[in-house]
Amino acid sequence: MSNTLGNIKVTATPAIGGGSAPSTTTVLPPYQALSAGVVDIPDATADATSIAVPFGSTTVDATLLMIENTNNADIGIKINGAAAISHHLAPGGVMVIANPAAAGAAHITSCSIVTIGLQVGAGTVKYLVAGDSV
Repeated sequence: MSNTLGNIKVTATPAIGGGSAPSTTTVLPPYQALSAGVVDIPDATADATSIAVPFGSTTVDATLLMIENTNNADIGIKINGAAAISHHLAPGGVMVIANPAAAGAAHITSCSIVTIGLQVGAGTVKYLVAGDSV
């Protein structure tokens, strides 16, 4: 049972649905375990190299997964060991999955960063994973 709440707030302009005021959505993902840091992508890393995001003690379901591409090239994202890339992030791009409770099915238990093309110069990708450990 999760005992801590994260706070993710997203503001969209123009408004979702066409209103005149910015749309704001807040999600409070519960978690017991937290893992955050930076994944290094060394210079000359080959195209299609898969690098696991450290999930730490989050073994049951990640209620919050945030990947920020601080690299100098596009990256791909694979969820739960999928064979294919499900998301592409340009430099500066952010992917967030936030749930207010554990999902009923298809829990997020792993994530990998995949290089798109030969890495030129060293790069990094920031990550935040929060969720349940039991």
